[in-house]
Amino acid sequence: MVLALVSARILAAVADGLVLLIVVALLPQPISVLLALSLFVAYHTILIYLMQQTLGKALFGLKVVRLTKEKPGLLWAFGRASFGYLIVDVMGLGFFAALFNQRHRALHDYVFGSVVAYSDAGRWSLRTFSNRLVEFAEKQLSAVNERKKTIGVLGAFWGFWVGIGRWLQNLVNPGAQAPSVAQTVAQAAWTNVVTPVALAAVAAVGVAVATMPQLRGVAGWLTTERYFIGDPRVVSEFDAGAEGWKIYGDAQGSSEEPDLEDGALRATDDAAGDVWYWEAPASFLGDKGHLYDLDLVYRLRTDVPNAPFNAADILIAGADITLVHDTWRNPGAEWTGYRIRLAETTNWINQSTNKPATREEFERVLSDMKMLRIRGEYASGRDTGWLDEVAIGAQPHANLQKIESPDSVIRNGPRGDLSVTLTGKPRFPVEMIFRPRTCPPGYNCRSLAMHYAEAPDARKLEGKEWVWCWGSAREDWLMDYEILVVDAEGTQLSAPVPVKCLGKD
Repeated sequence: MVLALVSARILAAVADGLVLLIVVALLPQPISVLLALSLFVAYHTILIYLMQQTLGKALFGLKVVRLTKEKPGLLWAFGRASFGYLIVDVMGLGFFAALFNQRHRALHDYVFGSVVAYSDAGRWSLRTFSNRLVEFAEKQLSAVNERKKTIGVLGAFWGFWVGIGRWLQNLVNPGAQAPSVAQTVAQAAWTNVVTPVALAAVAAVGVAVATMPQLRGVAGWLTTERYFIGDPRVVSEFDAGAEGWKIYGDAQGSSEEPDLEDGALRATDDAAGDVWYWEAPASFLGDKGHLYDLDLVYRLRTDVPNAPFNAADILIAGADITLVHDTWRNPGAEWTGYRIRLAETTNWINQSTNKPATREEFERVLSDMKMLRIRGEYASGRDTGWLDEVAIGAQPHANLQKIESPDSVIRNGPRGDLSVTLTGKPRFPVEMIFRPRTCPPGYNCRSLAMHYAEAPDARKLEGKEWVWCWGSAREDWLMDYEILVVDAEGTQLSAPVPVKCLGKD
């Protein structure tokens, strides 16, 4: 779960406001305040209940998520849209609380136990917006079909509020003769929609042509790793010193203090047999629960890249739990970047059980961080390592959106195709690796890899005839494979790909 930036939430709210203004403009005039507010509440209630997102949130790739991980219920969505928005937020003022907390939560989010997260962190473009609109419409049809009975109740509920609004309207202005629906729609559409939209479109084209470089710069600023007040990251760039980072293990003549060289930390191995690590200062520790599903970013290099050995590359500990991570590649003589997701989905292992970390374990560790160590030694003999540009809590640049593979393949039979769809802004070139996590007796398991020099259409990475099983065993077996995607910046994304191998020939 990647928490939405405040800027994205504001833009989504503006888009929802425009949608509601258009709807109000098309209704018979004048309308009561209560009718307008009931439109607002119904719009947010129905769409959050059905799809976890309004049209504005869908356009900017956002969704509402309950902290209990349950889907929004009808009463919960109604309470959030009515009591939450109108009372708790004091007609919108409570939204400014999102500027001053690390999870970007408004007051109504605290009361109703919710956050707004990215459902799709893709690049902002006309194609992205159009694709999201199509997907929104498809999801809406699917949600309506799944909840036909509830839709009937919502219709009755909506009719009740419209009736109350019309009754108040007649009570306030009993002598007014409302125009026909057709007349109102035609007049409102021409006056409030067609003419302003046409004028706005002409003005927008002119402004866009005149300020295209500036607009590109603003778009880039909004869609990269920028934050309003409440930046969740902790960063060490070592421009003026070690910033509290220490050495753990056999380096620096048993000293804890690293050297500073050209704005980076440096340490030299004592070659005493232990593995030495960079150890993070207190600013990276404590309650970091809000950083779940964000990224740990850093850069490494070594002067002996050709004598590697295996060891845990990252260790984090808290709440009496230690989690370890093995990165896909070791550093080289030039700077190598790493971007590791702080979530159980990316091959973190519980050190005591030697089993994949669970979400509960990860959240417990982050909420009580007592240790963060990054491996500094990558050669079996004496070596020197460097560390630079460490950040914890960075916004992810890419996500695995969808994985398509066959449910099963026949032993020694035809191979199946695998495709992976990436969202966001992965840094190309990208490596896609399909590898076994375990291999059962009697089967031959091997890894396959594909290199993508530049982004394919829709960032869909494909491995033709990748999914297969070969061996002598005849019983059915669930093959424990995973897909691993590594981009040029060191982003590592992984997900399990369970495939059943049918033992028959």
